[in-house]
Amino acid sequence: EGRRWEGEERRRSLMDRAPSYGFSLVVVRHPSTKKYLVVEEPASWGYWLPGGRVDPGESFEKAAVRETLEEGGLEVVLEGLLEFQYVPRISGGARMRMIFLASPKNLSQPPKSIPDFESQGAFWASAEEISQIRSEGKNGLYLRGDELYRWTQYVENGGVVHPLSVISSKER
Repeated sequence: EGRRWEGEERRRSLMDRAPSYGFSLVVVRHPSTKKYLVVEEPASWGYWLPGGRVDPGESFEKAAVRETLEEGGLEVVLEGLLEFQYVPRISGGARMRMIFLASPKNLSQPPKSIPDFESQGAFWASAEEISQIRSEGKNGLYLRGDELYRWTQYVENGGVVHPLSVISSKER
């Protein structure tokens, strides 16, 4: 019995020192043009999806909407969940990410055009244009990672979009 208690103390201690972090990423697709929102990251990091860390006390959904407004300049409506990723760390804690599909709330609103510390701006691009940026670049920049390309291809190819109701912030 004593050993079991020691193991529990050790586990709790690890949890306190190694927190888990949540991130929301958003694939924003314009329903009329079928183009995707592309964010130009600050400091010449390249092009990526709108997204970022979930703030303390904030839901993944609210973080997704906030990050898209901050980085892309658009208010969005979340349409569904593309994927939930959970990556445990050996030292404790984990990285969790939710990748959402969204559409702009105002279809005629242009994306962000004034640079700030969140992003250099944003623009609409077709899946084909994103593929071209991936291979040839645009204005000397390339995709920050492969995710923008992979997720746009996933949506273009009819990938599964899970209803937002699969997300719960309550214990049952």
